[in-house]
Amino acid sequence: MFELIRHVDAEERALLGALGRLPSGARLREIPVSPEPGALDAGSRPAMFFKDDSGQRYLFKVYDDDLAIAAEELSCEVRAMGGRPTVAVARRTLTMPELGTLSGMLQPLVDHSGERLSSDPLAWSALQREVLLREHPWEWLLANLDTHADQYILVGPSRHPLNIDWDHTLVDLDVTELSRFTKRGVAIAPIRNLLYDAYANAALRFELWGLRRECARIAALDDRALAAAVERYARAISASDGRRRELVEAMLARKHDLRRTFERLLATMRRERVEAVYGARGLGPRARRLGTNLQDVWQRTLVTVLHERVIRRALKAYRAVNSALARKRH
Repeated sequence: MFELIRHVDAEERALLGALGRLPSGARLREIPVSPEPGALDAGSRPAMFFKDDSGQRYLFKVYDDDLAIAAEELSCEVRAMGGRPTVAVARRTLTMPELGTLSGMLQPLVDHSGERLSSDPLAWSALQREVLLREHPWEWLLANLDTHADQYILVGPSRHPLNIDWDHTLVDLDVTELSRFTKRGVAIAPIRNLLYDAYANAALRFELWGLRRECARIAALDDRALAAAVERYARAISASDGRRRELVEAMLARKHDLRRTFERLLATMRRERVEAVYGARGLGPRARRLGTNLQDVWQRTLVTVLHERVIRRALKAYRAVNSALARKRH
């Protein structure tokens, strides 16, 4: 176990160093960039590539309001407090060919493999499983449940998963109960849920020390610094004083309860794992087991079939509509 921990720690330090050499948020707000041909064929919003005079490439994603951009900026700030790998972002107004001058978010591109994270956790490397476990407490703290397979790029020779899409930060702040079936709405489930499925059903074994360490790091975050970050987010979205206080209180409550939240999740999965290996005894446990088995079937179908055949196509159609509206405004 500790050999894997040391290996992933070293990989994350190397990734942090590489990301630290990219332009900062302050630099992104002023650096001159020019458009490159072609658009990004992914996501739900119009996006295209830009580059600066040094050859560094960027992704510019169109947003009509400040909510998503403020969410990205908040996630960067909070994750940086805990030393998690993150990519800076900045608000910009840029001219896109055919679409005109639009507001959105500029982010430096990170070299990656071009592959998607597999929807089968059994195909993941030990490093990829460990990284997804470490990331979960931070995603939960930031109330970002939009963590399907398309949100991650695979970086470096080790194919290190890096979540580069945090525009749903705080969207699910009212979701306070965590299970291995917790998801973003009805149709989109976090890819990690299938990793927990494999653990609970004894198809896969892995250690949880790294996850617990991230929970401890979050517990050690300074409340005042975290509150200040949320207040900056609230100002960026023009929230009222009452809403600002609600956001700060909800975030701090989430932080303070995070360790207990994850210990409850892990205890439930350990019980399920025992029942998967030795069988559930008694009418109540058997009924509960049947219920979770049915949930597993639906969740696997949602992630491995519906996301590929329905959700991705729906996102593509939504992106086409957004592009058409932008062209019409131009």
